[in-house]
Amino acid sequence: MNAPVAPVAVASRPTLKPALLVLLALLSAFTPLSIDMYLPAFPTIQKYFATDPGAIQLTLAAFFVAFACGQVIYGPLTDRFGRKPLLTMAALLFAISSIGNGLADTFTTFILWRIFGGIAIGLEDFLVLIEELQVALGQRAIAAGGAGKTVIDCLDHAQGPAEALGD
Repeated sequence: MNAPVAPVAVASRPTLKPALLVLLALLSAFTPLSIDMYLPAFPTIQKYFATDPGAIQLTLAAFFVAFACGQVIYGPLTDRFGRKPLLTMAALLFAISSIGNGLADTFTTFILWRIFGGIAIGLEDFLVLIEELQVALGQRAIAAGGAGKTVIDCLDHAQGPAEALGD
């Protein structure tokens, strides 16, 4: 009379693959590396461009403003174009801006490259956060990204004082 009812398949939670976990942790490290590793170089940058400390601090402010502005515009762009092409573009823009910073011969071009780097990092940070929230249930991915940032921060701070002292 009553036929046995087959169990309803429950959609399994997406899992975070190890390769994606490593990629997200490395991408999460771009932001602290872009800030913390260059702070000890302020005196060297000041000497190179023969400018005052306030102007050098402007490079950090310009980076943060570009970072913040970048994050505001990326939501609609990811809806339109998807995350993967924008993440690829952000990584390419970051690499180009890093090379540009290293080759800058005037202080103005140095600031412009820092602005481009801030925009790229804003996009990368936004996309990695979205990916971390959607790939796994949230807590596991965010914890993994946080662990990656912590390791990079430890390495970054260990190297920073040596660079500041010229060792």
